[in-house]
Amino acid sequence: MFKDRKDAGHRLSRKLTEYKSRQDSLIIALPRGGVVVGKAVAENLLIPLMLLPVKKLSAPLNPELAIGAVTMGEVKYLDWDLIDKLNVHNDFLSEEIRKKYSIVAEQAELYKTKLDRLPEYKNYLVVDDGIATGSTARAVINLLKKQAGKKRIIIAAPVISKDVDMEFKKEVDSVITLLVSDEFRAVGQFYRSFDQVTDDEVIKNLKKGEEN
Repeated sequence: MFKDRKDAGHRLSRKLTEYKSRQDSLIIALPRGGVVVGKAVAENLLIPLMLLPVKKLSAPLNPELAIGAVTMGEVKYLDWDLIDKLNVHNDFLSEEIRKKYSIVAEQAELYKTKLDRLPEYKNYLVVDDGIATGSTARAVINLLKKQAGKKRIIIAAPVISKDVDMEFKKEVDSVITLLVSDEFRAVGQFYRSFDQVTDDEVIKNLKKGEEN
């Protein structure tokens, strides 16, 4: 179990030492909790940090259940198997996508993320505080594959669910984690302290990350 997100980030960075001080590597943190983890990793590896706005698409009557996710550039990931299983109506899905794209745009403005094109790096380290269903990470993976071409994509998180870990190993160049769990209920179960991260905390961590 991790003390908090900062502790998890410092511990995760020990498995990413091959990227230390490399000018060809960039940490892409997912809001909000992933920014705290990503900042700790960036501090230890001495490489830059950026945030990529992304929002999960919620299932009808169950906002905690992800049926997909959207990110910048109108890039999305849809879990069609789950959408079909839940018999999600097209009108609901279209409206959910529209609302979440709007939130992504608001996040981009708030966090001052400008992304006509991704900055050019060889290695993109996608960092979050934990990966349960993988929906938000998959939306980011889709964006990276669309814009970054044959650059390397590395998924890095303190904890990942067993099924997603196996799936991601087929989809990206590398998956780095401290714990793979087959009893994954929520990311917070693996942390002693898992307070909600505020927008002010995100902005503060991003400013520190830019100094690396």
